[in-house]
Amino acid sequence: MGWKRVIIDKDSNLFVDGKRYEGTPGLWELIVMKKPKTSVYDGNDVKNYKEIIKRTSAMIHPVNPQIPAANKGHRWENFIRPIWGKHVQKNKAKCETSTEKSETPTEKKHKV
Repeated sequence: MGWKRVIIDKDSNLFVDGKRYEGTPGLWELIVMKKPKTSVYDGNDVKNYKEIIKRTSAMIHPVNPQIPAANKGHRWENFIRPIWGKHVQKNKAKCETSTEKSETPTEKKHKV
């Protein structure tokens, strides 16, 4: 899943970077179904799913990290898009901070 190794134990629990996620029917519904049924998952399953998506970088395109791996469908609209928006804002802020640090005092002074 994504760029990280995911281990699944005999009880269907998932492990990402040593962190255990209980393999509930709801979490599995979110992971494998194209259009997960809301009657199967709960808020904790959604929280864990989003955390797994972030931790594994599953939403990031493998060739171009500036674009999402997918950008349409039920799962994108309802779960991944909000995470992607936060990811883009966070990286944009990092880039802006990095650019400001690399400017000389003269460049910074004359920047419009």
